Amino acid sequence: MSLTEAPPEAASVGGGGWPSSLEERLAEVVGLVNVCVAELVALVGEALRTGAWEGAGIRSPEHWVAWRCGVSPSRARRLVGLARAMARLPETAAVFAGGRLGEDQAAVIARHAGPEHDGQVAELAPSLTVPQLRRVLAGLPRGEDNAETPGTTAGDGGGDPPTPTVPRSVAMGHRDDGSFWCSIRLPAEEGARVERALPEARTAVFRLRHPDAADDGADPPVELAGVTWADGLVHLAHTALGALDPATRAGRPPGERTQVLVHLDADRPTPPRLHLGPVLPAATADLLTCDATVRAVLWRDGVPVARGRRRRTVDPGLRTLVEHRDGGCRVPGCDQRRWLHVHHVVHWRHGGPTDPDNLVALCSAHHRMVHTGELRLAGDPSRPDGLRFHGRDGRPLVPAPPHPPPRGTPPGDAARAAGLPDPAWSPPPGEPLDTRWVSWDRP
Repeated sequence: MSLTEAPPEAASVGGGGWPSSLEERLAEVVGLVNVCVAELVALVGEALRTGAWEGAGIRSPEHWVAWRCGVSPSRARRLVGLARAMARLPETAAVFAGGRLGEDQAAVIARHAGPEHDGQVAELAPSLTVPQLRRVLAGLPRGEDNAETPGTTAGDGGGDPPTPTVPRSVAMGHRDDGSFWCSIRLPAEEGARVERALPEARTAVFRLRHPDAADDGADPPVELAGVTWADGLVHLAHTALGALDPATRAGRPPGERTQVLVHLDADRPTPPRLHLGPVLPAATADLLTCDATVRAVLWRDGVPVARGRRRRTVDPGLRTLVEHRDGGCRVPGCDQRRWLHVHHVVHWRHGGPTDPDNLVALCSAHHRMVHTGELRLAGDPSRPDGLRFHGRDGRPLVPAPPHPPPRGTPPGDAARAAGLPDPAWSPPPGEPLDTRWVSWDRP
């Protein structure tokens, strides 16, 4: 029996009005799907534990899963989330691996259940539909519900001690390696405002990097998508500069006060330097001048004597052409299609021409990786297959095609050939559920 050919005896009708053999085939195929998804989640979990997902051009575990598995970014986030959850729910993971739980059931468990209820949930879940699981697990008691706040005693009296005055301070500077540091100290109420702003900025960065993520009103799982607090802080500063700049508010290009300036000397091999700041590594200078607004300054005998007009290294018309040609970031497996950078294959600072044959669209993360040497590219960007990407170690970035079983292989045989458990799944009864009969152990 194959997955697509019904056997002759399929004409016999079962009690539910369907051919009984059809129901058996359906249960077998669903069981195979379940064990395959569980195995996929287990492999993702192994990649998380061992760091196997890390590599040149890979922004996050979700990016790696989306690329290597050929799934959407939202499904990649779900698989990574399931892998993290199954690591702390071993009994549920065992039931999942045996095919008795579906992916949607496991996702509900991962969202609500903790290790303290792992055994109970694993025993109950196979007999419940997904909507029933949502209803039941929403009532799981939390260990912190009854926890008392440390250091408090009811009715101790005596009044509160006076609140000490907290000094407000901000210190910043550059270290010897050229990196920037900053230290902030604020009273609690002002610090709370900063704490509120940073998650919003971090979420905004997530939306920029994953524009096709489902916008269902829920907070995105930024902690699972490679978005750091540093990303949020930099975005917050960028947004504030735009909001505070009178020129930007009036719809004009940014004014001089909000521009980050880099000093270059075309006549002498002097290292680039931030305006009133430290010397920059060459790779950072290449990144900053690759797709930026620049102003030429004429130096004579070490003295600046004139400066030209501001202009883009890549003008808007050429940017539109390159973005349309490339259709998004050209790195294999990257799904970013908005807020792209246009990279010079031969760097602009080194005389690389600003022509389509020397320009390629990259997302901000991969653009930085190229300039830091974590990712290398070569070839002709004007051809769809003209670019080659390599990691720092020289290994090429090439996708691995899936290896499906031979056509017509029965599900059970396919599972055994892959070393998976025999598919064993039966649908939940689907009868009305009275949650009063479900009780949970207190943690």
